[in-house]
Amino acid sequence: MITLDKDYTTIKSVTEYLPETDEIRNLDESISKFFTTDVNKLKKDIITGSIFKNNYTDTMQSLGALESVLKRKDSHSIFPDVYGFSVKYSDVDDRKKHSAIFSYGKATKGYYLIFKTEFYRESFISTRIPVLKYSVYCKDTNDPVIKETVDNLFKLKAPVTSKVK
Repeated sequence: MITLDKDYTTIKSVTEYLPETDEIRNLDESISKFFTTDVNKLKKDIITGSIFKNNYTDTMQSLGALESVLKRKDSHSIFPDVYGFSVKYSDVDDRKKHSAIFSYGKATKGYYLIFKTEFYRESFISTRIPVLKYSVYCKDTNDPVIKETVDNLFKLKAPVTSKVK
């Protein structure tokens, strides 16, 4: 987890979780090969899911999965709330199971964007639960990257209240 200063680009701290040892470390800078001081690029790579591809990480559902549901206009998977939407991404073999849950919108205190992967398929017969289920968790923020992402999602599906500034 990266904690940013009020400018949304200066790193205040990095919290790393090591699942092998169940250790949590608070650092000034990450030693992960995925870490970069280009915070905006890092945020975009996490949101799009490109940071998870071709790396030894859990397969996390990301922006592409969310956009695919919104473009299909799947009324069984898209649920409006006061300021945005919750979207459930169904398993291909069992539509009653949700492999991911997304939430996005703009509330009175700022934007929110949440991506949670419940499980992913390793093969046609096996599934795996990720160690950390949330790949994106932002709330009450005016971060320009989150704002841009949510505004682009609103172009696909926007609540009536999002038009109020």
